[in-house]
Amino acid sequence: MSEEKFNAVIANQSGTMEADTNSNGRNPKSRSYDVSSVLLIVFVGITFITNVSIAVTQSLVDKWYSKTTMVVILISLQMIRNVSYILPALAIKNKTLKIIAVIITSIMVLYLVISPIFKLS
Repeated sequence: MSEEKFNAVIANQSGTMEADTNSNGRNPKSRSYDVSSVLLIVFVGITFITNVSIAVTQSLVDKWYSKTTMVVILISLQMIRNVSYILPALAIKNKTLKIIAVIITSIMVLYLVISPIFKLS
């Protein structure tokens, strides 16, 4: 193999390696997931599981609203779901928008978590 062919092969290999990496030096095809994507998937999962659990409980248990244990379980599920609303705000990548979203979402979550407690009294 001539030196020119060898240099062409090396140049070609380094060119393909550069094409396979992004600005962070990571391979975009790798299995490492973005934190914002994980937060959004966790949010969707929590919302789905709590909504299905609440719907199934309310449809299968007769007079669930008069049973204290069931009311506490349902309110707990609602609180878990309500607290998970902060996850999409945390998934925002722009720092300024993330701060604004976290403040607004925190106010909403605080209201949603506290309001069922007052309904029990």
